[in-house]
Amino acid sequence: MSTGAPVASPTHAGGDSDRTGTPAAYAFGLSYTTFRLDGLDVGPLDGEQFHATMTVTNTGDRDGRHVVQIYARGIEGVPTLVGFRAVEAPVGPRCRSTSPAALGRCNAGTVHSW
Repeated sequence: MSTGAPVASPTHAGGDSDRTGTPAAYAFGLSYTTFRLDGLDVGPLDGEQFHATMTVTNTGDRDGRHVVQIYARGIEGVPTLVGFRAVEAPVGPRCRSTSPAALGRCNAGTVHSW
């Protein structure tokens, strides 16, 4: 199982979709700080349900809120969002976050977090 050890960026992943030269519309998904996600633990599957727990560390210089997203890759190989949880993260201390997730139609083999 790979977590990719992502480092979140304070920009929206959609990039410059409106061609204005800005990474995203004002305040669209911005937290004005950075986060590190690690230590992914995936609980046992109960039917299609499971829980994913990870550590969220605010590495920036101001308190922030990060939405932890849990993706599973199905047979088709397409990542599908299967769970998420918003985490209020003060500067410095690590926060453990647990998110419920459901595989649904995904038929997943690999779980990731971004």
